[in-house]
Amino acid sequence: MHYLRARAPPNEALSSRIKEVHMASHKYKVGQNVRYRPTRSALVGAQECKIIRQLPVEDGIHLYRVKCFTENVERVVKEGELAPAHLK
Repeated sequence: MHYLRARAPPNEALSSRIKEVHMASHKYKVGQNVRYRPTRSALVGAQECKIIRQLPVEDGIHLYRVKCFTENVERVVKEGELAPAHLK
């Protein structure tokens, strides 16, 4: 017995994939300097950091691994907690 699968026309499938890729793109690039402004902790003020790695999107939120210049650790931060380094 043979089963036929319904397929989206090639143009629709490609258009859908392009939208997924566009939505999943990160705003900041690896190696870029950014200003980290935590939203939850009053103990850590705004700091200059470097993007170490772009992490997978979780629940629609872009995540990054960053290394702040004044600390000896890396941390995972949300894109909304970052700003370009030249904006204070």
